[in-house]
Amino acid sequence: MAVEKLSRIAKLNLSMSIERTYTSFMRNCITLFGLGLTIINLTKRRKAEKITLSFVIMLIGITLGAAGTKEYKDRIKMIKEDKYQDIPLLSKTLSITTILVVIFFIIFCYKIVNVNEDTNFISDLRKKVVKK
Repeated sequence: MAVEKLSRIAKLNLSMSIERTYTSFMRNCITLFGLGLTIINLTKRRKAEKITLSFVIMLIGITLGAAGTKEYKDRIKMIKEDKYQDIPLLSKTLSITTILVVIFFIIFCYKIVNVNEDTNFISDLRKKVVKK
């Protein structure tokens, strides 16, 4: 089955949409890296868990940027070679983002347990809810 070639305008449109996606990945990469640095700089007491969290966030940001760059280069190469049918519909960075959400959820649960040990806020919250 012959694959029809895209017009120059369609190629330009496709490559620009890929570039917009790449720009979004890089913005997220820079944001995560900056968040990691901010957590380190704003921590008055250098707790190991906060520094570990910061490095994990920064590492995920760097990984997201590297995966986005590789994906961008691969897709642009496919456009140049007229291999449009080989361009995957789903992004490979979806798995990285999923891992990020899972890590944030685990950290969230861990922090709730730590805060509860210090302040016992869950039992206080239960008492307030039962009173109403």
